[in-house]
This record gives sequence, C-alpha cells and structure tokens, in this order.
Amino acid sequence: DILMQSEGKPQMIDLPEITEIILSKCNRYIVATTKDSSIHILDANTLKVLHSRKESVKIQLLQLGNDGKSFITINDNDEIKVWNLGSLRQIGKTIIHEGVNKAVLSHDGKRVVSSSMEIAIEDNAGSVGSNSVKVWNLKNGKAIADICKDEFAYTLKISKDDKYLILYNGKYLKVYELKKRNKALYSIEKGKYGIHPIVLSPC
Repeated sequence: DILMQSEGKPQMIDLPEITEIILSKCNRYIVATTKDSSIHILDANTLKVLHSRKESVKIQLLQLGNDGKSFITINDNDEIKVWNLGSLRQIGKTIIHEGVNKAVLSHDGKRVVSSSMEIAIEDNAGSVGSNSVKVWNLKNGKAIADICKDEFAYTLKISKDDKYLILYNGKYLKVYELKKRNKALYSIEKGKYGIHPIVLSPC
C-alpha cells in the first residue's frame, strides 16, 4: 500500500511495493513500477488505477518521454520500451542495447538515444566490454547510428527541435549535432566541483 494525497484528502492505494514513480507533464497521469515487475498508470486526480501490466523481468528505469505522450522503461534484459501514457500500449519495437544505463526519446517520438555502460573485464586477451551512445529508429527497433563509440552517459538531453544531443559522462559535458553525430560540437571538462543537474531552456 502507498499513502497519496488526492484533492486534499490522503488515500491508501493498494499496490505492491513501488520502485519508481513519475508524474506526467500534463499532471493527469501517475506512472508507477512495482517490485513484482508491473507497470501501473493512475489518474493523478482520483488515484484510480487506469491500466496495469505485468512484465516478465524487473524494470530498472522509468522516465517520461520528451513528446509528453509517452514514457520509457529499461529492464534487466537491457530492453528499452516506449509506452503510451493514456493506454499503456507499447509504441514501436523493443530496443535492445547491451549494458544500457540511460535512454531518452526525441520530441517527435520517432527516435531513441541510449547509452550503454559495460564494465570492462580484464582477461588474457585484454579488456572485454565497451561503452556506446546510439540512435535508434523506434518504429523498427534498429540502430540508425553510433553517436560516439567508447563513450557512455550519466545524463542525456535532446533539444526541443531534436537537433542537438547533450551528453554528460562524469568528466565531460559534450554537445552533438544528431545528424552529424560522430563529432562533438562542444566539450566542457568538469571543474573542481563537477557538473550536477543539467537542464535545457524551453526555447
């Protein structure tokens, strides 16, 4: 159960243990994932559960889509899925990016940019495992291009016009033009106190 506030009155919502929760940009929907690998969409005003769906594996990350109509999940099988906020129906194909740790949806809802952060394992042949940031076609689930190889991101942001990608990997903040991809337009090294929250202006 979880205690939530609705129209000034506290209410108990009968759900399994919640692992992640987000509120839609329109303040109409609450999306929650639970420990039993389920996804729930609730009406933000009445707290009524509108839709529920049980997945086969644990969901690690829950994030709103930039289009305001969808949200993204990443699960333990390195699967990236995009869902409709109103219906909980999957949009497009499932994307598989080995070692994925972050994903973001373009504002037009057509592309996904994701980062993988694989741990390098030393063996007799050397280091095994690699990092990458990739662009995917959501409709068919296929990779369009590598933004940068041997790179990962703690933070990914896409500009409102879907022209630029902002990437932060803990050491550098980099700006890429999505069409040109492989070469960063700008690169800023973190200072003494690092770079923490990153936001883009509405324009």
